[in-house]
Amino acid sequence: MTPNALIFDFDGLICDTEGCLLRAAERVFERHRVPFPFGKWLEVVGTSSPVNFWVPWLQDSVEARVDEREVLAEFDEYNQASIVELVPNDGVIELLDLADEEDIAVGVASSSSIAWVGRLLEQLDLHHRFAHVVTRGDVTHAKPAPDLYLLAAKRFVSDPSHCVALEDSHNGSLAAIRAGMPVVVVPNDLTKHQDLSHATHTVESLRDVTLTLLKDLRTRDDSGR
Repeated sequence: MTPNALIFDFDGLICDTEGCLLRAAERVFERHRVPFPFGKWLEVVGTSSPVNFWVPWLQDSVEARVDEREVLAEFDEYNQASIVELVPNDGVIELLDLADEEDIAVGVASSSSIAWVGRLLEQLDLHHRFAHVVTRGDVTHAKPAPDLYLLAAKRFVSDPSHCVALEDSHNGSLAAIRAGMPVVVVPNDLTKHQDLSHATHTVESLRDVTLTLLKDLRTRDDSGR
């Protein structure tokens, strides 16, 4: 059975914002000549975190007092330089085209802010492709809580089990599972280090998300398997 809607995560799935943020933070730590806490960074991928969540890690690693405004400005400079070069990830356009052809509704459920997601969707010329964009400001709890996916399904007037979530991270895919939604995970260079064993299905690229796969996911869900 064809799903009623496809609900896309944003960061790391539609475009490589996660890589931009990671590389910017790594450069800041490198300039201060201290090791980058990759394991800690992995734990927050897919959640809603303040922009300065990593500053205490830096402060704990250096002897001198860190000027938060200075390091955040440095981080933002590195990040913005990468963001302007972003393009849609492999398979995004093709999957959106497939959804159009099959009359499957599409939306976004992101733990980021509407300002961030909206700006980048416009930059990528993709905003018009999504019927609904749900972000952290629309719910009480961001991922890994199920709220974003539950609200996205509600916007489409659909039972969550009749939708398919598309994710790249542990926390995001866990949110979809908790919402009762089958989830296809596309690990990237960062999230491939996370535990994604709870995903309904895992693929290497969104190009691998075919109509046959989407129908199979719905059939498996309806049969309780």
